[in-house]
Amino acid sequence: MIIYKEDYHQISIIEVAERCGIRLKYKDSGTEIRCWCPFCSRDRGQPTASLNQAKGLFHCFRCGEGCNALSLFAKIYGIDNRQAYRELAQHAA
Repeated sequence: MIIYKEDYHQISIIEVAERCGIRLKYKDSGTEIRCWCPFCSRDRGQPTASLNQAKGLFHCFRCGEGCNALSLFAKIYGIDNRQAYRELAQHAA
């Protein structure tokens, strides 16, 4: 199975975050949506991470974790990127 780089940009970071159960805080902060980091700050205080829909990126300001939508899904579920891509493709179909 070949995964093309262009396909990564078609995966919505917001949809992946919602599917993974990441709590989002919809607040007007430009192009980014604030959220709680699934790796370091579950349900503690203010959101420590952001999702950038335009770039398709996740970044936590507390632990420094940063990745694209596919990698975020893979890291949360403990699978490799290839399997994450297959699961996201099945869900989208």
